[in-house]
Amino acid sequence: MGTHVEQLADRDYLGGYSLYGLDHLDAIIKEVKREEVPDQNGKKSPCVVAYFQNGIKPMILNSTNRKKIISLLGTPEIEKWSGVKIRIVTEKVKAFGAIHDALRIANELPSLPELNEKHPKWESAKAALKAGSITIEQLKKNYHVTGKL
Repeated sequence: MGTHVEQLADRDYLGGYSLYGLDHLDAIIKEVKREEVPDQNGKKSPCVVAYFQNGIKPMILNSTNRKKIISLLGTPEIEKWSGVKIRIVTEKVKAFGAIHDALRIANELPSLPELNEKHPKWESAKAALKAGSITIEQLKKNYHVTGKL
């Protein structure tokens, strides 16, 4: 598959074109905050923006996507969204008189890797818990813990 022309525009935020040729994009939320975002005419307006780990561009969270994250995580508190992996997909929507690929949060969270006695990070996870450098809640954001820690 080739390159979508919008990928050359060097946009600051994810857009439907960002997933061109992909089924989905998994991203770990670093933080969510409100900021002034310029529209196509350069006029700035306040938006809710999710920032991700691993160099993934930020995503403007519209009402639909904010509600989906609240539903998936069971909380509207953005501080509790940090470290959570979400799946971003596209959906065809009618807007501005045409059909566009809109970014949407998938209906389920991506599955987490299993952490148990056979996992190579098992011993380091146990040591980090014992030392207090990580909590079980933080660990469970990145792993499905099936072993006894």
